[in-house]
Amino acid sequence: MTVVRSSKPVPDSVYVEAAISKQEAIDKVLDKINKSGFDSLSKEEKEVLYNASGKSNK
Repeated sequence: MTVVRSSKPVPDSVYVEAAISKQEAIDKVLDKINKSGFDSLSKEEKEVLYNASGKSNK
């Protein structure tokens, strides 16, 4: 059996940039909590924290 790959491997830099972007989003939400409290977060901001906690199904 022969396996043929049709796409090029994704460079590590892509994963690093995605991780940095995710961390920046988390930091922004945490800064907002620090300034305005948890109740000031939007549904989307709460989802960012939930997903970052590792409790999401994704």
